[in-house]
Amino acid sequence: MFEALSSGFVVGQLSVLPTVGERPTLGEPEFAAAVDSTGDRETGYLLAHLPGCYIRVWVDTTTPAETLAVPTATVVDCDLDEGPMPVLFARATTARYLDRWLW
Repeated sequence: MFEALSSGFVVGQLSVLPTVGERPTLGEPEFAAAVDSTGDRETGYLLAHLPGCYIRVWVDTTTPAETLAVPTATVVDCDLDEGPMPVLFARATTARYLDRWLW
């Protein structure tokens, strides 16, 4: 599902779905696959890069398969289109580095 893109990221094709939730979520199988691909088992969330923004992503068993559910406000702020797009997930060391600078 996810492929290594460089030494710092893995990429996967997911559909972005605006949601009323408070935080971005990914279904359990996709979240587990991204965690396996990035090796990031320590933080409890993943760091994703979408066009125009970095967001933290948590697991949610109610999120549809192959979907990244993103709060509507984030979709608007980042000027994201609904539908399929490549999503980059940071590997563990890169995520921790970016996390220090972004939040």
